[in-house]
Parts: sequence; C-alpha cells; structure tokens
Amino acid sequence: MDLNEYKANTQANVKKNREKMEEMKANLTVLWNHAIHLKILELLLTKKELHRINHHQFDKDVMNGNTLLNFRTAYAYLELWAKKAQIFNEKFGHFNSQIIIIMLTKVFLWFPGDVSVAFLVEKFFLIYAIWDWPLPLHLTKIDYTREGEFLSWSPEREWFDKMQETNEQQFSFEMPIISPMFPEQNLANRIDAFEAKKIQNEFLNAIKRIKAVNADAVTKNESLKENIIN
Repeated sequence: MDLNEYKANTQANVKKNREKMEEMKANLTVLWNHAIHLKILELLLTKKELHRINHHQFDKDVMNGNTLLNFRTAYAYLELWAKKAQIFNEKFGHFNSQIIIIMLTKVFLWFPGDVSVAFLVEKFFLIYAIWDWPLPLHLTKIDYTREGEFLSWSPEREWFDKMQETNEQQFSFEMPIISPMFPEQNLANRIDAFEAKKIQNEFLNAIKRIKAVNADAVTKNESLKENIIN
C-alpha cells in the first residue's frame, strides 16, 4: 500500500467513524427527548390516566382528555406566537419546542383543573414577563446526591463549560430552563442577554394585546347590555 492509498483509507475510516458518532448522538437525542415527553405526561396526568396510557398504548380517552387537549391547543398558540415574533429558532438563541413545552407545563402545574386555554396562555405571558430571571425554571428538583450528579446542570458547571468553549472571563445566565430528566440540562443555554431582552419584550407585548382584546370585549358587552335595556 503506497502513501496516497494509506491516506485515502485513513480519511475514509475517519469519516466513517464520525458518521457513526453522529448517528449515535442523534439516536441518544431522540431517546432523551422521548424521555422528557414521558416525564411531562407523568407530571400532567393522574396515576390512573398514566396507568391507562401505559397499558393501552396511549389510550385515546386520555390523550383526547381535557388536560392534554388544552395543552396541545395552548402549545399551538404559543408556537405560532413565537414564530410570528421571530423568537422561535434554537440556532439563533431563541425558543424551541422543548423550551415552550417545559414553560407551559409549569403553568399547567400551577393552575390545574378545569381552566380555559385562554386563561392558561394569558398566565403564561404574565408569569414569564415578571419571572425573576435568571432564576432557573425547574419542573423537578435536581438530586445532587445521586450517582453521576456531576452530569446534571448547575450554575457552576455551565459557567465552567462556557469558559472552556469561549475562553472568556465573564459569563452570565439569562433564562435557564432546565430539562426534567437526568442528566438535567439548560435547554436555553444559547439565549444571550440581547435575545433574552427581546423575548421578555415580546412577553410584555403579548400581555398588552391580551389586555386590549379583553378591554374591547368588556366595552362591547356593556354596549350590548345598554342596547338590550334601552
């Protein structure tokens, strides 16, 4: 084997190994995302509903029940809002599906029961407009005493990772949104100060629009009452 052939074989092997690693990484990501979605179901549903899903392959009555139907509808509104506001693109430090799902789940946990989608969406904007960022948003508490705890998210670990990546001496957390499954990660680690400010402004803009719609509805109702009475 001459030198050129040796180089060609080496490059081919490196490319093949790289492709295998990328495929493995993609498979692990799919499994991790699936685990997060299962955890979300565990948090949103009752034990009885979870039992029906686990034993009846996603029971239709549960999947189309009030909780998950409201969740899917609210999520659809929020994704549409984020896209129109141009803050739905993970590559540019914006929201993605996982981030919105976790934030919305937190709202559902705070306001369980028979509430409307409009109520939940309004609370979503109100809560996160006044959230004390960079206070981390958790769905579950991180257990730092378990085996492998060093893999889980912590402010210190993220600070260290960022220093290794950028060699910068200053780093700040903007909107830490932590995944609920081990190893917990900050899903919003690409959101910088500029994008965080933009997102918070969009929360405020959404609240203003909601208030304007509500005020308009009140005015119309009062006008209708006057017409009926008179």
